[in-house]
Amino acid sequence: MRIPPLGSCIARSLCQSVIQFNGVMQMRATLFMIPLIALAACQDDGGDGDSPDLATNDACGASGWHSLIGEHLDILAVTIFRAPMRVIGPNDAVTMDYNPQRLNVIYGDDDIITRVECG
Repeated sequence: MRIPPLGSCIARSLCQSVIQFNGVMQMRATLFMIPLIALAACQDDGGDGDSPDLATNDACGASGWHSLIGEHLDILAVTIFRAPMRVIGPNDAVTMDYNPQRLNVIYGDDDIITRVECG
């Protein structure tokens, strides 16, 4: 029976230990990264996810019509609008489609304009 030289046994043993150690470290690193990736996927993007952000979207020019708020509904009869527009009362049925170019004028029970927004 041939006995391998002592140096080759030590080298082989050392190589096997290094390979096993690297495999364990890779597994630990992978197990450590999985929760971090899952946590990053849960990050809040700042929106509510239900509708477009009406506060920052002014495609219809609603900010220029805020002077109508507090006025009586009759003022709309003498006002010229260049964009599509709809007037919405307290019990009016409206479509739920969102049109960023359309100006919505919302009034209350007393026919006073309460909001002006795009949609």
